[in-house]
Amino acid sequence: MQIFLAVILNIFLFAGLSHAEKVTFVKEYTYQASEIDSKVTARAIAVEQVKRLVLEELGTYLLAETEVKDFRLTKDRVVILTAGIVQTEISNEKWDGERYYLKARI
Repeated sequence: MQIFLAVILNIFLFAGLSHAEKVTFVKEYTYQASEIDSKVTARAIAVEQVKRLVLEELGTYLLAETEVKDFRLTKDRVVILTAGIVQTEISNEKWDGERYYLKARI
């Protein structure tokens, strides 16, 4: 009986995950390197900063869904996205010795 209840509970808990929408953010960042920065350190700092920019935007991303039937509000739902970055794809990067440009899809 406990196994049956656990299975039913898991079905209800994870059913909402199948409706999750994948959201992709594209951000650009240019890091102005100092005299002591190398290409490797400039790239590492640029990647961290572009991730920070996306996290700031994620904090303001939300989904609002309102359903009206026969001039009556039947459903009003607001979902705030709280998720971590699972994949970062660098689509463009340039290093000119002074600036490191990075464009990433997250």
